[in-house]
Amino acid sequence: MDSRERILQALSHREPDKVPLDIQGMGASRVYAKPMRAFCELAGQKCDFDADIEGFAVLSEGLLDRLKVDTRGVAARAPEETKSWREGETVFVENEMGVISARPPSSIYFDTVLNPMSGVTCIDDVRDFPWPDPEEPSRFCGLEQKMKRLKGSFAVILTPFLPGVFETLISLCGYERTMAGLIEDRSLFQYIIDRIVEIKCSFYRKLRKSVTESPDIVFETDDLGTQNGPLISPRMYSELFLPAHKKVIDEIKKSLAGVKVLLHSCGSIRWALPMLIDAGVDIINPVQPGAKDMDLKELKREFGDSLVFWGASVDPQKTLVTGTPQMIEHEVRDHIETLSVNGGFVLAPVHNIQPDVPGRNLMAFLKAIERYR
Repeated sequence: MDSRERILQALSHREPDKVPLDIQGMGASRVYAKPMRAFCELAGQKCDFDADIEGFAVLSEGLLDRLKVDTRGVAARAPEETKSWREGETVFVENEMGVISARPPSSIYFDTVLNPMSGVTCIDDVRDFPWPDPEEPSRFCGLEQKMKRLKGSFAVILTPFLPGVFETLISLCGYERTMAGLIEDRSLFQYIIDRIVEIKCSFYRKLRKSVTESPDIVFETDDLGTQNGPLISPRMYSELFLPAHKKVIDEIKKSLAGVKVLLHSCGSIRWALPMLIDAGVDIINPVQPGAKDMDLKELKREFGDSLVFWGASVDPQKTLVTGTPQMIEHEVRDHIETLSVNGGFVLAPVHNIQPDVPGRNLMAFLKAIERYR
């Protein structure tokens, strides 16, 4: 059974020859360069990777093969390279929507410092905004050839050019303006949501015309949970964002034959799972075991026939950072035993592996995966 067959078997809720593994197949299963470098040094392996502007390791094909990773990712390209510059020791980046993020020397993360639609007050402001062209031909350049090449051996995950509807809304308008606007200015924010949905659907329609080869999985991302509960009320989600998700997912499945939709949504999201299933989500990620109401046994029992769980390897906030290698091994083994029954499980980091993870713990994590999958 090759890697692609293994993933497809698991997505069909049948047990493959071993549990599939994803590392670096999408933006939520990466490893920062610092722990990866420490792991390679401990293992006596060549540090066979580069680091990107965010500090993530960009693992080589050779290293992915040594780790026996079953996925590969492809992404729709922006028409131009992301703008980046320095002011003193602070690094700034600007995306094609005009969202500017900054990373000061005291931080490892880029935080948004300019939300270009935070000042919108009327529908005309939204109409006049310089929205990106979802059908720009350069977005699709090389996708066909790359997917054909990779699908000979691996499951291919496509990352679109925009994140999810809610996440795009927040990046354009900012948290405070979004949260207030969804209550106080609902008609305006419904219009913005509809515009985002239209752009995302246009992208997928153009993709259908641009490629003859579909990816196996589409990666959508919309964080709906905090550590302890919903980020927005379930009622607000059902009224505003469930219809938006349905429209986008319907277009994805109409445009790309046989594709499965993966939704990345951190935190405590058990409350949302019935609605996400109704929206057409096939796969949920990262299945955060340390968040409230995210007990893996209960999730498997309640939703295991309808959803594939992708992630769920080890608690990234506690065990992977401060636990012993023995604790990491035990947790990985327990989670595999819980979620792999009857398929429907792809092992992956529970979101990106952070810089504060010790090299010995990353080694224990990868060894446990190799031993128990």
